[in-house]
Amino acid sequence: CVILSATTQSRTASAGQISGELKKWHKITLTFDGPETNETADPNPFLYYRLNATFTHQESGKSYCVPGYYVADGDAANTSADSGNKWCVHFAPDATGTWKYRISFRKGHNIAVTEDENAGQSAGFMDGRTGTFDIEPTDKTGRDFRSKGILKYVGKHHLRFAETGEYFLKFGADAPENFLAYKDFDGDFKTDGQKDNFIKDWGPHIKDWKPGDPAWQGGKGKGIIGAVNYLASKGMNVFSFLTMNIGGDDRNVFPYTTYDERLRLDVSRLAQWEIVFEHGTKLGMYLHFKTLENENQLLLDNGDLGPQRKLYYRELIARFGHHLALNWNLGEEINKATHEQKVAWANYFWTQDPYQHHIVIHNMNIPHYDLLGDASKLTGFSLQTNKPDFSQVHRRTRDYIDRSAAAGKPWVVACDEPGDATHGLITDAEDPTRDNARKNALWGNLMAGGAGVEWYFGYKHPHSDLTCQDWRTREKVWDQCRIALEFFRKYEIPFWDMKCEDEMTENTDDYVFCKPGEIYLIYLKHGGKVNLNVLVGNFTYGWFNPRTGDGLLKTGSLSANQKAEVTAPDMNDWLLVIRGSGKLELASKNMNAPAHNKDSFDRTKTTIFEEVDGQVAVEAEHFAVQTETEKRQWYITTTDRTPDVSPDGDENHADSASGGAYLEILPDTRRTHDNKLIQGDNFSNEPGKMAVLVYPVHFNTPGRYYVWVRAYSTGSEDNGLHAGLDGVWPESGQRLQWCEGKRSWRWESKQRTQKEHCGEPYKIYLDIEQPGLHTIEFSMREDGFEFDKWLMTTNRDFTRPAGKGPAERHHKKT
Repeated sequence: CVILSATTQSRTASAGQISGELKKWHKITLTFDGPETNETADPNPFLYYRLNATFTHQESGKSYCVPGYYVADGDAANTSADSGNKWCVHFAPDATGTWKYRISFRKGHNIAVTEDENAGQSAGFMDGRTGTFDIEPTDKTGRDFRSKGILKYVGKHHLRFAETGEYFLKFGADAPENFLAYKDFDGDFKTDGQKDNFIKDWGPHIKDWKPGDPAWQGGKGKGIIGAVNYLASKGMNVFSFLTMNIGGDDRNVFPYTTYDERLRLDVSRLAQWEIVFEHGTKLGMYLHFKTLENENQLLLDNGDLGPQRKLYYRELIARFGHHLALNWNLGEEINKATHEQKVAWANYFWTQDPYQHHIVIHNMNIPHYDLLGDASKLTGFSLQTNKPDFSQVHRRTRDYIDRSAAAGKPWVVACDEPGDATHGLITDAEDPTRDNARKNALWGNLMAGGAGVEWYFGYKHPHSDLTCQDWRTREKVWDQCRIALEFFRKYEIPFWDMKCEDEMTENTDDYVFCKPGEIYLIYLKHGGKVNLNVLVGNFTYGWFNPRTGDGLLKTGSLSANQKAEVTAPDMNDWLLVIRGSGKLELASKNMNAPAHNKDSFDRTKTTIFEEVDGQVAVEAEHFAVQTETEKRQWYITTTDRTPDVSPDGDENHADSASGGAYLEILPDTRRTHDNKLIQGDNFSNEPGKMAVLVYPVHFNTPGRYYVWVRAYSTGSEDNGLHAGLDGVWPESGQRLQWCEGKRSWRWESKQRTQKEHCGEPYKIYLDIEQPGLHTIEFSMREDGFEFDKWLMTTNRDFTRPAGKGPAERHHKKT
């Protein structure tokens, strides 16, 4: 535990060595002489010994139990030592005055992952020792988090610094995910034959390292330290990194001594990680710990909270939990763990982390609604979307914010992977304007009440999520993110007390974020006009340019009973800022909006269907919006109209369709096995990727709904469909399959599986967790599919309708 600061204070007492600046919020380290051992020793020092320190504030009596860990010779970052007799504990005191500590050092079988305080037996050495130290106020300023205090979840949609009371918005890099796959870190991961081609030198950022910045072993680390310097210099305040990708895309990042090890830590490599993280904290960089990559979610103890997983979590907490601004992400793209496993993971972090840092989980088709409210210790959500134009970000962010508030525990919702896997945030050279990224993701998240955005880089472009070593390739986006952060700071926008109220204007392309009666932010993507009507009080208004940061351009003021129509300066995106006191009505008209908004629908003009008594039925042709139509599209067929699209080998079947109309995916180029299957063209086993239909439905009754669809199949390759909910495509909605009833309309609710290609019953369902408005979606699996009607029912034993099925029921709008 070496402290590199030139202002380090150190003294030796009988209880051990205390090092670090003895100031509030600073990293204080206690180092002890313990048993001589090594990383490969028997017994395993990481499991056989357990070091804990209890710190108690003398004046207030508040107390923290902090885990400690083995540090080899105490300077392993520089010596690469794997043996020694040094053990240490880090602590970040949250109060000035006198602190007392008491040391517990126990030994026994797997005691490190045993939570019983009295388990095992005394290991001697420092066990039972006590000591005190005095803490002075912090003297740090500016970006340094030690001037702001620990960042805490406070029961709102944004985190708050304990020292200053500031609320936090974040912007920065979610990529490369293998940030820590770095050549200057110790370990044989660089030469073990596991994706060694992805090892980084961060060469383009060596020039960003500055004299006085940390390094190790005679100058190593300058590239990665320089990268953090660069991101901070652009005004960003977060970077993320995987700490475990053994089975993933890169396979070079893990805390263990070897690729196949699960219970022994590489002490020197982790000490080098800490140098990077400590530098980040001093620069005001929030640390996003992505603890598991998708492929690793069940790697430890088959997903259970066993000794491997507990040790992994404990070591992360012990070595890095003292940092003031971070979150523990239970994993990237978690979609295989059970509800019980996810709950156990979150609970372990909450109960074992003495600082109770922010805990989130990252989605992949699985919405994790089961963790809302009191169901888990999660305090937020790490959102992933899958549209290349970022158009899902606003709606999905708002969905989690609204659901969590309704569940009684508001979540902090950040979009940590906007876009899609293929593209993500491509380089400035490929997208000079950054219009979609700025409008749909950056401001889309903020105006929904989100906590910010971390940008993912995709995998099929230069400087990708795995290969990027130069953050300058996205410099224009960093500039636009900085503009947004500076806007909220400079104009003292109380975002933590504001709420998304898009319905206040008529245009579905607008974002409205407000604290009614006090402040209104209206984001117009394509310019246009806003009508203001002051009923009570006084308001001023002006325009802010989110592209350049110019503003606020004060336009005017209004008093009670006054109206005004204000027009954006041009047809670009603008933010209208209205402040005052009273009551205000809004309306807007977008002068340059696209005729077809792909990811939303106008609730004032669209039919909303209603579930009653656990059942809802809808004619397929009555969709609200259709998206993902680049390769295939749904066309309406009626008794007197057949789509003029070729090829289409089917005759018109409208005379026997419900309502005399149905939909078909065209063109239809694959009708039998003899026709070539082209993934992403005439076939899509990935739901939500092609020809998506959206239906708004108001559900009165939560529960599990079995999905039935009435379809007409003529060939062997036009009989598959996917179903989704609220933009998410769960496994239980994928691969609806028809085999029986060829050349006739047939209701079916079966899922194609490896076991049964013609489908298994009871496997196609969508879980409605909360009552209210939801969107039901269907997307193409095979072209040529003919779609007449669909229904959902909570009745598992529902009998297949003989005819056209139950009638539609429309929701009465209020």
